[in-house]
Amino acid sequence: MRRPVLVKCVEVCLVMIIPEDLPEPPDQVFMLVTPAHMLTKLHWEIYSLRKALSEKPEHIGHTHAPAYCAFNCAVTAWHLADWVWKGSSEDRRANILALLGTTAGNDRRDFGKFQTAIRSRSRALHVCRQLATGSKHMTVTDYPDPNVRAEMRWETEAARVGGMRAGDPLAVFRYRLVVLDKGVERAAVDVFADAFRDWERFLGEWGFIEGGPVPARNREPRPE
Repeated sequence: MRRPVLVKCVEVCLVMIIPEDLPEPPDQVFMLVTPAHMLTKLHWEIYSLRKALSEKPEHIGHTHAPAYCAFNCAVTAWHLADWVWKGSSEDRRANILALLGTTAGNDRRDFGKFQTAIRSRSRALHVCRQLATGSKHMTVTDYPDPNVRAEMRWETEAARVGGMRAGDPLAVFRYRLVVLDKGVERAAVDVFADAFRDWERFLGEWGFIEGGPVPARNREPRPE
């Protein structure tokens, strides 16, 4: 027996399908149990990245806080695949592979098929795999994509005429994180947002969540 539960997450609510006999978290994991929990975590990390990019760091040692947040976003986005696979029965795995257009062989290669299938259906997740692997291991040795690059830039923004006050700087520096994908430049936070939406769609199709996020300010979580 499963019940839908509306779970509040920073600015949105996600409807998760929670089994009545929800297991305890794995021994080496704090609180997180299901792929839906990881999706909520990814949303929070994207929110944290946006916040880090928009705020002046409190300490000089925190200057690269946006890069740290981006590291987390990429790793969570890609490793949601592990959580989906480990959290699924053999029958569910076969069904997921069928929905992705591939066939289960009921062996260790099935997980590789699953990863390949989601990468082929989501460019954002393909990029996140490159960023996550590079961030964790410094380099990507298995299936590297030279078309994907991560860059940090300082960009100067001149003060607006008429909007300055005495003592204000003539210009400010903006911290930017960009992803170059086949020569096309995108803000890293937009890539992660795409990955979130793709996972939201996948998890809905595979029965891990119901519905989509709604603004928390317009709807309060319902009691169980």
